[in-house]
Amino acid sequence: MDTSYVVDSMNMNTEMPTDVAKTVEMVEVVEENVIGNPKKFRELIEDAEKPLYKGCPNFTKLSAIIQLLNLKKGNEMYSSTYEAKKAFKAMGSGYTKIHACVNNCILYRNEYKDMASCPTYDRKVDIGVLSHPADSPAWTATDDKYPDFASEPRNLRVGISADGVDVNRGNRNHRNDIDVFLAPFIDDLQLLFNIGVETYDAYAQEQFKLRVVVLWTINDYPALGTLSGCPYSGFQGCVVCGAETHCIRLPESNKQSYAGHRRFLQYDHPFKRQKKEFNGQQEFSPSPEPMNGEEIYNMVKFIINKWGNVSKGKEVEIQQSTTGRGGKINKKRENHTKQLKYWRDNLIPHCIDFMHVEKNVGESLTGTVLNVPGKTKDGYKARLDLVHYGLKPELHPKIEGNNTTLLAAGCTLTKEEKDKFCETLYNLRVPQGYCSNFSSLVSLKDRKLIGLKSHDYHMLIKEIILDELDKLQEELCVTLCLLEKHFPPSFFDVMIHLTVHLTREVKLCGPILFIWMYPFKRLMKVIKGHVRNKNRPEGCIAKENVAEEKL
Repeated sequence: MDTSYVVDSMNMNTEMPTDVAKTVEMVEVVEENVIGNPKKFRELIEDAEKPLYKGCPNFTKLSAIIQLLNLKKGNEMYSSTYEAKKAFKAMGSGYTKIHACVNNCILYRNEYKDMASCPTYDRKVDIGVLSHPADSPAWTATDDKYPDFASEPRNLRVGISADGVDVNRGNRNHRNDIDVFLAPFIDDLQLLFNIGVETYDAYAQEQFKLRVVVLWTINDYPALGTLSGCPYSGFQGCVVCGAETHCIRLPESNKQSYAGHRRFLQYDHPFKRQKKEFNGQQEFSPSPEPMNGEEIYNMVKFIINKWGNVSKGKEVEIQQSTTGRGGKINKKRENHTKQLKYWRDNLIPHCIDFMHVEKNVGESLTGTVLNVPGKTKDGYKARLDLVHYGLKPELHPKIEGNNTTLLAAGCTLTKEEKDKFCETLYNLRVPQGYCSNFSSLVSLKDRKLIGLKSHDYHMLIKEIILDELDKLQEELCVTLCLLEKHFPPSFFDVMIHLTVHLTREVKLCGPILFIWMYPFKRLMKVIKGHVRNKNRPEGCIAKENVAEEKL
């Protein structure tokens, strides 16, 4: 083959590498290995003739790979790109990191290089504005209670999530025994708060005692109930309302309904006097008052736990009867967190995860207003529940012989409205990364949404602006009451009810972005990437995390 030609117009007047002929000859020798794939053979010939880079005099794309593969084992080549970059940096080809003010005021260089804060901007805390958990009552309460902890600004306040944790793989009956597996973790938390650990401050170039306090946990609702020892379903399914949870059993739907949100309205609100539009009764009951940490501790301190597979009825023994506020005890068990001396002082020990609540509310709303079979909460059994309780007679099923007719409820969209709604989402154009591509999630033919993720429902429901929380809470309660007017009782599962408590948690803990599970979900994707042995995923995750920390 003639190798004296020059390359295409892009590499005009540039001679081919010296080893083209030898490399092409090598490819032609192995032609029989790809005789059934002429396309692959042409690609190899092209790689054998293509310079490694523009103007490369000695190597082609293929010959360079062959040379690397011919290196003997035990050679002194850098084993990774990271090590090669470190070597280049030492030779002066790296880059210099320059810190910047968070408000883009200055770069910390020249006369500013030794400064610890921006001279043109100091963070100012506006009274009544929650811009960080440090502005929240939960953070302040811990500082006021433990001034020795607050005196060291390098001490940590953390939140804990148990998302994706399966402490006893293969055995799904460990919910009541979760504290057995948490005991080592609780011991570490006690050490971190009571004594602390020696830590090196690279900035100050000194050793100090780092202490840690857990302000709250962030979990999905079943995990919240498991970790707190509270029921998360049934007639006391709200962990905030406890024994004062408003719940009725729907006999036909065979589920609980957590309606009754008029209790959270102002006493003189007109909705409280209306009967026909709601459950047929006026509502003047006050809203339930959440129990504080001290009251919860006094309620559970006499509970003795029996761990393991014990006989039914012996899981919990109560030495001394104590009911606390609300009458009946609303705790399945006492958990190990009481061993943390500060736990009873936390204003919100367990946060209701906004992400999961938002997703469940979004699914229920879209499924019901679009009347999606299997997703709607306004089906035949829901209408029979209305008959059972004598509510909304205009929506009762119409039975004529063998035919049963369900009249459209006010909460259901017409076909034209469904088409408009679905077409709007189908044609939606948003910045990349803002949400999923809705054109692949909308079925125009079936008029329904398919496969939406949590963040997609977040986009649909809109982000909550946390500047007028009292007004937001009032509007939320009114909205829930309006839903009770038009939606059947079966719509109001515990996730719908939990929305009434979210504003309180934001007021006590700070902006919602610090108390939802989006960061943990993103981290779980990274952690699950560590799994190599699918039979023992927990071991893979633990070893990879230890290795990363050492590096």
